[in-house]
Amino acid sequence: MYTNNATRKHPGLVVLMIDQSGSMENASVANGKPLAIIAADSINIVLSEMVKIATKPIGDDDEEVRDYQKVIIIGYGGEPTTEAQILYEGYLSDIANRYREEKVDTIAGSLNVRNVIKPVAGYVTPMSSAFEIAKQQISKWKSEGKDSTEDPSPIIINITDGAPTDEDGYPTEDALKKTAKEANEIMNIPFPDGSPRIFNVMISQLDGKEVRFPDNANMLEEDPFAQFLFNISSDMTDDLRSDISARGLGNPGVNSKILMMNVNDPNALVNILRVGTKAKKMR
Repeated sequence: MYTNNATRKHPGLVVLMIDQSGSMENASVANGKPLAIIAADSINIVLSEMVKIATKPIGDDDEEVRDYQKVIIIGYGGEPTTEAQILYEGYLSDIANRYREEKVDTIAGSLNVRNVIKPVAGYVTPMSSAFEIAKQQISKWKSEGKDSTEDPSPIIINITDGAPTDEDGYPTEDALKKTAKEANEIMNIPFPDGSPRIFNVMISQLDGKEVRFPDNANMLEEDPFAQFLFNISSDMTDDLRSDISARGLGNPGVNSKILMMNVNDPNALVNILRVGTKAKKMR
C-alpha cells in the first residue's frame, strides 16, 4: 500500500485545507508575520515547486507542464459564513497557465512564486465544512475512475491554528464531533493504494512546546484540542517516514500520527507540505 507513483495517466490528488479564521491574523513569534501570511506563503512556495518539478522540455526550445497531480484548495473562515469554500481546483498545468511567477518577499526570502492563495483572516473556523467538502471531492475523484490499482491514494493536508467552532465562534463538543465524523469518513474511503491520508498541522503564534508526529495522546499533555487532532490524523506510513527524516522534521516511529502541533517554524511548515505534496516519485 501507498506505493503507486503519480503519472500523467494516473495523477495524484492533493487537497490543501487552510484555516482563514480571524485568529490567523495573529503574528508568529518566529518572525512576526501573521499566521495567514505564513500559511499562504507556504502553500504558494510548494505549489510553485510542484509546477517546476512537473515542467519538462519538449524539443529544442519549448517545455510543457505535465499533469502529475490535481490540486484542490479549501479555505475555511475568511467569510461571514459557516461554510468552507473551494479556493482553487485544477491540475498543475492550469496553475502554470493562470498564475505567472513573480518575485515575492516570502517567509523563505525573495523567491519567484505563483500567488495562487492570498492571506486571509476573519470570522469563525468551520473546519467540519472543510472536511465535508474534501470528502465530497475525494468521492467524486473515485467515481471518475481514479481508483485503479495503479492510482496513488489522495492526500489531505489541514493547516490550522485552532479548534473548529460553531457559528458563534465557540469550539463546542458538537463542532468537534462533526469535524471528527467527516475526517474519519475520509480515512475510511477505500482505494487500492490505501485509504486517503490526513496530515494535520497546527501552526502557532505562541512560543509553546512543539510536538511532531506523536505516537500516543499522552504526549499532548491533556490538551483536548491536541488530542482531537491526534484522533483525526492518519497513521504514519513507511514512504512518508523516510522523507520526513531526510528533511530534518523528526524521526517518526511506527506508531506515529501524521500530526505536528504548535509549529512556529515556517520552514517546518513548508517542509511538511513538501513531504505531503511530493510523497511519491512522479514520472
